[in-house]
Amino acid sequence: MQAPAPAPAPEMYKVKIHRPFMKGQELSVDVEAHQLAKALVQGHEEQVVGLTEELNIHLVGDVTIDEIDADGRAAVATLKVTSFVNPENQTAYLPAGAVVHGKRVEGMLVAELEGGKLSDDQQRLLNLAFPFERPGSRLGDELFGTPDPHAVGDSWPFNRGYVAQDLREQDGIAATETGIDGMVKLQEIVPCGKTQCLRLAIDMTATTASMVSVEGASDVGSGELRSTILLEVPVDETTPVHLEDATTTLTFAATFKQGDQEIQRQIAASRLRRAQYVPKK
Repeated sequence: MQAPAPAPAPEMYKVKIHRPFMKGQELSVDVEAHQLAKALVQGHEEQVVGLTEELNIHLVGDVTIDEIDADGRAAVATLKVTSFVNPENQTAYLPAGAVVHGKRVEGMLVAELEGGKLSDDQQRLLNLAFPFERPGSRLGDELFGTPDPHAVGDSWPFNRGYVAQDLREQDGIAATETGIDGMVKLQEIVPCGKTQCLRLAIDMTATTASMVSVEGASDVGSGELRSTILLEVPVDETTPVHLEDATTTLTFAATFKQGDQEIQRQIAASRLRRAQYVPKK
């Protein structure tokens, strides 16, 4: 009896997340984000001045990378707004057609409104909507990438030290490296526009996490963070990241002074951000 033919070897893929920009590159962007911080008292929400905050945005527009730095990050970029609204009530944060220029100053891209001035709230909402570090930040490969090719279904650990650094710098969250755990998985190959993408699923927990600072708090304790991230990166390494979809929740305790009293509150913070980038050429 003839032995069955051996199963074909699974196809292997490079997992490269850092996709340096190119000068003159144009992208269409569609970003939805929701950020909420609240205090809980015996399971019920309570307003805390300087802490309770809810941000809700939907941005659609076109981005041109005008200049790049040595790492392939945007040094100068232009965003032309198609729509930038609160999706709950369609209140416009910026009018359609508004043009925003971003220029890197001391490592940070500062946004300026062409023909006008951005308010502090508009600046903060733009930072939430479209951090010009993305897509495919310089730290991406160190965070979740791997130098070894992988097949669909493979998993690998992420770099906990770099994740702790990224949480602090990008999200204002302090977490000890030893308290962080999780894995990256090459979940499947999916169509994305005119090409194919690697879909990466990242599940992460941190048992000793808190906000770096909480306004008005005399002491900030540590708690639990949970984060799930989906990344879709084209198989073609010259094409930018297609999709970032991240949900992060964090609960921790903080102490506030009211007169001579110290009152402890349980703080719950969450951030959801879904961003899609499509090359225009």
